[in-house]
Amino acid sequence: MLDLSEAIRLNPNDYRGYYNRGCACGRSGDRFCAVRDFSDSLKRNPTNAQAYLNRGIAYH
Repeated sequence: MLDLSEAIRLNPNDYRGYYNRGCACGRSGDRFCAVRDFSDSLKRNPTNAQAYLNRGIAYH
């Protein structure tokens, strides 16, 4: 998580950092964090279907 947060800090416009951190949050059980990061990822790349799917799973 710390490395992903650092990657986002260094390049806040890259959707992959948010997406990967969202996946890590989801795996750790932090659904709020996962939804937030998947939403941030989608703001930067709205065509990422996997982020939509993972955000829906985190909402559920």
